[in-house]
Amino acid sequence: MCGECQSIEWDWIVSKGAGAVHSYVVMHYPPIPGYDFPLPVALIDLDEGTRLVANVAGCKPSEVRIGMRVQARIEPADEELKLPFFYVVS
Repeated sequence: MCGECQSIEWDWIVSKGAGAVHSYVVMHYPPIPGYDFPLPVALIDLDEGTRLVANVAGCKPSEVRIGMRVQARIEPADEELKLPFFYVVS
């Protein structure tokens, strides 16, 4: 649902997967099979104007910062599921 007008009409755009960390948490509990803990989970502002929640990978949780530039890669989360994981852009 749209946070501004509460519309339930959906549309889509193609994203390049580039964005910046808007906010984040570092999860320590509950353990989830297939994930290493502590696990940084961020709200990502995509360059196209949308936000999504995803894991930040390839860096230490202590290195994640608000405003940090990231790039998505679609990777297996387990044997059945692929998800976007965001990596720091150097």
